[in-house]
Amino acid sequence: PNKSAISKIFKSWAFHVLTDIYGDVPYGEALQGEAALNPKYESSQVIYADLLKTLQEQVNILDESQSSYGSGDNIYGGDVIKWKKFANSLIVRIALRMVDKDPQAARTAIEAAVSSGVFQGNEDNALYHYLANAPNNNPINESYKSRTGDFSVSKTLVDYMKEINDPRLAVYASPAEESGEYVGYVYGSSTVINADQISLPGTRI
Repeated sequence: PNKSAISKIFKSWAFHVLTDIYGDVPYGEALQGEAALNPKYESSQVIYADLLKTLQEQVNILDESQSSYGSGDNIYGGDVIKWKKFANSLIVRIALRMVDKDPQAARTAIEAAVSSGVFQGNEDNALYHYLANAPNNNPINESYKSRTGDFSVSKTLVDYMKEINDPRLAVYASPAEESGEYVGYVYGSSTVINADQISLPGTRI
């Protein structure tokens, strides 16, 4: 039951992001493969309401005394209590999206979620922890240095910040590995160069 509930929470998170960004999206008929090749679009209002219902149901199902995904869970390591906090926090965020349309439903959902337990600090954040090897490695990192133009810091920015001795340069960019200097890449250039010769974004960006 915990695995099923966590999966549905994760799915709700995905649809929450989708409807936040795009508004009306396929929902009730989505993800059915050939059974629904042209799923109907539904409004954010309808989707938010159903997401609240789904998340509240999963919170009630989650049971910390039962097994979960364990180490196969790259977000919370199978910690059911943290998944419950995450679901409740999603409820609060979704309810805030609908508060102008349905203030009473939003208020009821928020109060119930807060009472059940929501995030208390950064230690509760839902962060995907990438691993060194596939399939759980960071796909962007795989091509980070082979796609210099996509990820390097621009020459325009680096040159200007060096000119005015801007102390933020060390935060925005990393020194080029080859020279140890801050070297920007010409914005829009189609020239392929070794990534060791230019500055990549700083580690705090």
